[in-house]
Amino acid sequence: MTTTHDRDLTQSLPTLAHVLERIAADRRLPARHRGKLAQSVRKLAQFTGLDPSRTKASFNACRGAMCRFEPAQAGISRTYWQHIKSGARAAFARYGLPQRRHLRTDLPPVWRRLRERLTRRSEIHRLSRFIHFCGYRGIKPSAVSEHTSAAFLAHLREETSVAAPERIHRRMCRQWNLAARSVPGWPQTRLTVPTYRKDLVMPLSRFPKSFAADLADWQRSALSAEPGLPDGHSRALSLATVTHMHRQIRRFAAALVHQGVPAGEITDLAALVRPDRFTRGIRFFWERAERRPTPGQYNLAVNLKGLARDWARLDPGALAELDRTTSRLACPRKRLTARNLAIIRQFDAPGNVAKLLALPGRLAAAAERREPQRAAVLMQRAVAIELLLVAPIRPRNLIPLRLDRHFDFAPERGGNAHLVIPGDEVKNGMPVDIELPDETAQLVKAYVRRYRPILATDDADLLFPGRKGDHLHPVWFARAIVATVHRWTGLKVTVQGFRHIAAKLFLDRNPHQYILVSLLLGHRSVETTMAYYCVLEGRAVARRHASQVLGRGFGAKRPD
Repeated sequence: MTTTHDRDLTQSLPTLAHVLERIAADRRLPARHRGKLAQSVRKLAQFTGLDPSRTKASFNACRGAMCRFEPAQAGISRTYWQHIKSGARAAFARYGLPQRRHLRTDLPPVWRRLRERLTRRSEIHRLSRFIHFCGYRGIKPSAVSEHTSAAFLAHLREETSVAAPERIHRRMCRQWNLAARSVPGWPQTRLTVPTYRKDLVMPLSRFPKSFAADLADWQRSALSAEPGLPDGHSRALSLATVTHMHRQIRRFAAALVHQGVPAGEITDLAALVRPDRFTRGIRFFWERAERRPTPGQYNLAVNLKGLARDWARLDPGALAELDRTTSRLACPRKRLTARNLAIIRQFDAPGNVAKLLALPGRLAAAAERREPQRAAVLMQRAVAIELLLVAPIRPRNLIPLRLDRHFDFAPERGGNAHLVIPGDEVKNGMPVDIELPDETAQLVKAYVRRYRPILATDDADLLFPGRKGDHLHPVWFARAIVATVHRWTGLKVTVQGFRHIAAKLFLDRNPHQYILVSLLLGHRSVETTMAYYCVLEGRAVARRHASQVLGRGFGAKRPD
């Protein structure tokens, strides 16, 4: 939600280069202070890769690059990075942002009394920043309006370095409205809660009730494989597959609405996959992907085609039309994407390999210095990263691990620990049986003995327990692991990417050993392994060709 005022303000701001010129020309400040401000602005541009001559002097212009940067990438501490941001904020306020009022350290009595009525910690956390914003600017509680809310959002974007100003603004609006209903004496002004989501999924209430009912019937049948189902559902689908397809169906229905199909005409799943609508919906995603086929489009088309055949029972002629559309989207699937290749290239540098391999130990050491709850969370992530390094299993098998089912510490075999996952729990049916190194086993045992009881809410044997007696949410936990790696090492990885990293590191030490990599990753065939990872050895062969055949060198210092 960018207002005209925001755009005008951003356009009127000077660039970082202009701010540096103003700092150098300002004789009112001592030279030492000017030097610190200029150094902060230069370091901010240097570490984030921003162009000072083009970047506006506001955190809104720098936020994207700042969020992507972690101090560990540049080998600096988080404290030093905070000093840089603080200095840049002072420089922006003095030489960039126009008419910025100085912040006060106290609250007016009327706001202080109102804040004291908040009893829950979450209420204080979500409203405190807005309360101080209004107090600083002399806005009374009774004068809060939509204009105040918009000004607060502009303040978050332009004058603060918070990573997600829209999320803070949205939470504030929601909490303000809740306080108006539940806190005595709270102003009764209601603020509009903005929507920043770009997801296609629409509420099922937008469609006829028959569509939601048919979707629910399909979901139950796909999970249970009832005898009365068509031949296509001879076996039950996994919960993960059904959940994925359920979201695909809802996104496809929303795409049709965006393409001009009235929501009221989508009465059931059969109405969704008619040949004409199937083509219109697929075209929407094709154009959204800049008119090129992607594996995601192909997967969507295949799943909807199966839905049309097994559930909607379209006639053979209609299915043939769906086949023709689907065939145009076919693209190579067994290959490393550009994103995965970028992840792997980071580990061409031995220093980055050392950072990742040492991370579980660093997290475990840091846990010793934290209070119990934070220490338990750090150890939980240390164990997850260690297991992904030693036993590169799929994320869907990592998060539901159970101590009683998947771990065998085997004291009768000298204490060697094994990670054992039956084939019926693995994507391709290949069972996992990996002996864990002593360091890994000790880390898991220490976590289970000292830290897991702090996180577990019951006596379940889940390795990664959640708050409601089940395991942690897969998406949340995957993001937590990725964020932890990025924060502590500066490396950008994904949970699935640990499998690619394992293959890359193994092939670096053992060239051409695809059979062994296939066994490590649990592939059904070595052809799958070669299809994915031949590209890695292609780079090594090209390097050998340049050095051995052409006599070209690598690593020499370039002349200035």
